[in-house]
Amino acid sequence: MESERSLTLFIASAGLGTRLQPVTNTFPKPLLPVAGIPLLERLLYSVHASLQIQDVAMNLHYKPDLFEEWAQGLPPDLPRPTFFYEKELLGTGGAIANARDFFMKGTCLLINGDILAELDWNAFAEHHQHSGNMVTLAVQDRSHERRVGVDAKGKLLCIDPDMKTSGVHRWLGYACAALYEPEFLETLPEGESHVPPIWVKAAEKTKRVGTYDIRSSPWIDLGTVDSYAKGVFTCLKGSERFYAEPLKIPWDSQISGTCVIERDVRIGSNVELCDAILLPGAQLKDGEKLSSVIAGPDFREPFSLPTSQKIPKSDKTVLSGSDRIYSHVAEGLLLEYSAFESLIERQISLTECLRRNDLPVPQVYSHTPAKRQMLLEDLGDESLRTWRQSRSAEEINPMLKKVLDTLIDFQWADTTASPYPQDKPFDQTVLLWESAYFLERCVYKIFGLEKFCRPLEEDLKREFKQLADRVADFPRNLMHRDFQSENVMIVQGNPWFIDFQAAHHGPCFYDAASMIGDPYLSLPQPLRRELERHYLAIVSTRLNMTTDEAQEALLLCGLQRHMQALGAYGFLSTIRGKEEFLKFIPSALKLMNEEVSCLDMQFPTLNKLVSKLLNHE
Repeated sequence: MESERSLTLFIASAGLGTRLQPVTNTFPKPLLPVAGIPLLERLLYSVHASLQIQDVAMNLHYKPDLFEEWAQGLPPDLPRPTFFYEKELLGTGGAIANARDFFMKGTCLLINGDILAELDWNAFAEHHQHSGNMVTLAVQDRSHERRVGVDAKGKLLCIDPDMKTSGVHRWLGYACAALYEPEFLETLPEGESHVPPIWVKAAEKTKRVGTYDIRSSPWIDLGTVDSYAKGVFTCLKGSERFYAEPLKIPWDSQISGTCVIERDVRIGSNVELCDAILLPGAQLKDGEKLSSVIAGPDFREPFSLPTSQKIPKSDKTVLSGSDRIYSHVAEGLLLEYSAFESLIERQISLTECLRRNDLPVPQVYSHTPAKRQMLLEDLGDESLRTWRQSRSAEEINPMLKKVLDTLIDFQWADTTASPYPQDKPFDQTVLLWESAYFLERCVYKIFGLEKFCRPLEEDLKREFKQLADRVADFPRNLMHRDFQSENVMIVQGNPWFIDFQAAHHGPCFYDAASMIGDPYLSLPQPLRRELERHYLAIVSTRLNMTTDEAQEALLLCGLQRHMQALGAYGFLSTIRGKEEFLKFIPSALKLMNEEVSCLDMQFPTLNKLVSKLLNHE
């Protein structure tokens, strides 16, 4: 819950970042991207989400033009900072004195611009207010950096890196954040000064310099190459990969371990990456190999993470190609999304529209953009895929028919109240991208058949275009776009649809083929034929198509969909590091072979390629 407490925020950002060179020769430390978001923005979002910040300021010295450029592009939900320039570095005390008018506005939270922290800022502010302190330092028990000596009540006694001062109840580390009252200005000299000795003098004189123990709150000082790498990987929250959009990674790249690729990166062919961070402007030459390295426009800097600091993999059981993070909380299902998520508003609008049509989709309870979080109705953990694993054939058949009946209601829903279904074309360009995706990410990357395909290239292009033209010409309805068994939840015996945020208008047969021929389910052929008849009996009448026409449309859309799925399995397993998708390739290929064989040799070259894939060792 957001507090009504109003504070100002000052972020210390003037330092040279010498410990982080050569990285900071190009990027000021506070502007370094951390999994797609500049460190400064992460700080602003963190504080802004829990405190009412009336004004923000920063001190600048090193590369001030880059800060000014950054501020121009800040998201509208973040406050614009006031800049205080320092011709010469003034130290933290000097920075406060230089921004005297700003600090006179009231209680000010000062944070160093090179930390990554998830503190309860509201609790910190409450503690400061109730304590009556002039200054409250955020502290944490860090064995490698204990120098803040406090008494039994947490009042500051001394700053002693050697911890030899007598009478100290406890030694703690400073967490690079403090709350100041305006009267602290009276203790500051003019010009350059550093605050630790001033804290101690003020404590001796007033007894009103205290501490607030942040305990186990996540906190990392990104001051060195190693700690920056640790901070970046920590922000992945268990994922192994982060790629800024638009993503351009050649199909022949070899990626392993934990990798982060920021915007504006160029990657040559046959590049190998392992535990790497590619910063904006990095250009990797053909054949370059990087392991445990931060790469920038003109540097390659190695880093090292002790085994104890290696970032563990997320223990996920859900088959998902998404970078969204879901967690069950008391109020519902919490969705956390990245800075590059572009479909949140689309999802909210489509949810409202679909629920007005009485369709079973989860309600959106709340959306907090500042935290990049959305609270959804919790449908539990049983997807259609997991439900099916423990059910008999007698139970599966009626459930799948119920899923298809609900799909038809979804496809014929009235979406005129939402502008979104019409904004994403599902045309020849998209369909040809899917077939190219299949070739590069599956045929070339997984099976290594680039040479085999070279003589077939022109014939394959012609057949892909022929298929795309046919599919694009079918009648259009609302299309889920990724209608498979992980996107259908079973709640009290009924199907509910999720992950429809990319829904748009397209051929209804695409979704039906996606579900009936879902490689995750691997349904036996007789059951698939029965489900096809069930679906087509309803849809062919609605579209005024003959049964044969509808059946061929289903086959063509199935062929198209399985190329897309195979491309996705290749991409997710080799580029995203989600190797669990590899096991579904054989099933998808068998389904694709059925489809291309049933189409009376309309696609002989593709038929030849699929046969080669099925028999490839």
